[in-house]
Amino acid sequence: MNDYKSIESKEEIIKVLQYAYQQGTERENISMMELIDEMKEKLQLLIK
Repeated sequence: MNDYKSIESKEEIIKVLQYAYQQGTERENISMMELIDEMKEKLQLLIK
């Protein structure tokens, strides 16, 4: 969890997780691994 110290707020993480859930429910043909990769990219933008 040390990687996440630089994230400004928990709200940002929650937004990313909500987005992931939304994408997972809307895009039925997306695989879990694809979704996880997208979320990693989004989190990397928040972690600087």
